[in-house]
Amino acid sequence: MKTEKLKSSFIAKTIAFFLLVISVVTAVSGALGAYIIFENEFYTRTPEQIKKENFYNMARSDSRTVLYYLLENDEESARNLYEGTNFNYVVYDTAGNNISAGYKPKEGDILFSFQYDKNKVGDPSRMGDGVYTVKAFVNGELPAADKYAMVGKLTDFAHSLRYAVYFIVLLSGILAIACFIFLLCAAGHKKDFEGIYAGALTKVPLDVLAAAMGFVLLITFYMLAENFWYSDYISFVFIVIFGILCLVAAMGFMMHLAVRIKLGRWWENTLIYKTLAFFWRMVKAVSRAMGTLFKNLPLIWKTVLIIFGIAGFELFFMAAFYYDASWIVVFWVLSRLVIIPALLYLVLVLRKLQKAGESLSKGDLSYQVDTKLMLWDFKKHGEDLNSIGEGMAKAVEDRLKSERFKTELITNVSHDIKTPLTSIVNYAELIGREKTQNKKIGEYSKVLLRQSERLKALIENLVEASKASSGSIDVYLAPCEANVLLAQAVGEYEQKLIDGKLELIIKQPETPVKIMADGRLLWRVFDNIMNNIVKYAQGGTRVYLTIESLGGRVLISFKNTSRYALDISPEELLERFVRNDGARSSEGNGLGLSIAQSLTELQGGSLSLFVDGDLFKVSLGFPSIG
Repeated sequence: MKTEKLKSSFIAKTIAFFLLVISVVTAVSGALGAYIIFENEFYTRTPEQIKKENFYNMARSDSRTVLYYLLENDEESARNLYEGTNFNYVVYDTAGNNISAGYKPKEGDILFSFQYDKNKVGDPSRMGDGVYTVKAFVNGELPAADKYAMVGKLTDFAHSLRYAVYFIVLLSGILAIACFIFLLCAAGHKKDFEGIYAGALTKVPLDVLAAAMGFVLLITFYMLAENFWYSDYISFVFIVIFGILCLVAAMGFMMHLAVRIKLGRWWENTLIYKTLAFFWRMVKAVSRAMGTLFKNLPLIWKTVLIIFGIAGFELFFMAAFYYDASWIVVFWVLSRLVIIPALLYLVLVLRKLQKAGESLSKGDLSYQVDTKLMLWDFKKHGEDLNSIGEGMAKAVEDRLKSERFKTELITNVSHDIKTPLTSIVNYAELIGREKTQNKKIGEYSKVLLRQSERLKALIENLVEASKASSGSIDVYLAPCEANVLLAQAVGEYEQKLIDGKLELIIKQPETPVKIMADGRLLWRVFDNIMNNIVKYAQGGTRVYLTIESLGGRVLISFKNTSRYALDISPEELLERFVRNDGARSSEGNGLGLSIAQSLTELQGGSLSLFVDGDLFKVSLGFPSIG
């Protein structure tokens, strides 16, 4: 009963609050003092030694200030600044002359001497020409009430408490904890009021109040940090006042939080909770709307509803007839007479759909699902599978039509071009045979004949490339000796290699190298590659032809040095009508390598190009036999 009265007493809470503030300030000050005492070696040095060290640092700063005013010819400001203090000074220039108002040292003065560069007063560690000497005198009796006197008194006080400070911190901490616990327990209790008194602040959202409190503390800490390094009395008082205000505000917030916790469901009066609750209501509303929409979704929702409906009906029936087991048996038999046929129907329908999917995956695009006896989503799924098969069949048919049309177009156009082209060639030959005094006519006829032959070769290559890429060429694979075919191809180009000043080097095994290929098409591949070498190889270089068997494959490689700089990738060189920039002025149409690649792949082989600087390499690979 006395405890309840004490918690409801305003006077008791006020006293506890002030005791808390005093004990916290005392504990913090004591802890800070203990740290200062330890760092400044109060246990091993006398107060005079500690004072002298502190006075040295203070006098050095003041001496720099005095010299600054003297160098600015404003000694009066320096005198006014330190008049009536325990600090006096005498300043000597570089020649040793006294340039300040004369001060006569007295007995008991503590002397410090500092040297400063006049151009670098802010950094006395860097000396140079024009060094000034400042002799600082601190009155050892400290008669004036200034910062020196304050430091002296604090030093004596700290030295006297150097052992007792730990007990002070401990007792203050215990008292602060006790007051803190009492205030939290007494929070919300009011005289002549039963229960917890809410107060007006409980209507404010807690997180808003916490944010405001945090902002105030942040500003307070910022102001404390800004004034922490100033050593005058005003700054010290300012720091103490703001520190106490910060403590009071924090304790007030903790007591208010204790009131909310005692009232219960404190989290409901926060913006975060209200925002989350609002979003939760929105989610539930959207979920209801989505549920309404999903009711019409075919299979999943109907299946779930059927399962829950059956389970609920069974549970209800068993609960209604639990006293008569015969009715439960009858219900079980009747339900199975309905459920088992339904499951068998589902199994048969799913099997039909599964079979249709397997047929489509194997490429049977003509397969059609019988959807006559199917219901709801199963029927729609079967129709979708039929549509997929029809669509894929149509796409394949369109692709085949496109390929056939392209091949037929090239063949027909080339055939239509060949007839007039043959006439052009014949008439060009006739014009060249005519005897005329105009020599230009003969030259023109030669150019016309040469370009006509080139156009004719281009048309033939184009038709061949089209047939090779579309697979319209008949391929008859049979065992053949690759080295024999290669030797025949080399023999055909022997004179051209000599004319081009190309030295041929062949490396091949002594035993025959057999592969499965079409001899006619393989000859065409070798012919295209050798023709490419003769056209574009650099004269006076070597051409390497190599045949070797590696890992069950026969590799045939052609290497030569290009006449032109190869500034194009191998992939681009294998495209139709693509040639290196330097070779555009020479004969050729950019189809030879493309045709060779297509013919090689039709025979089950592979063709790859390698370009390294001006080194050009074609590599053919075929499965080895025998």
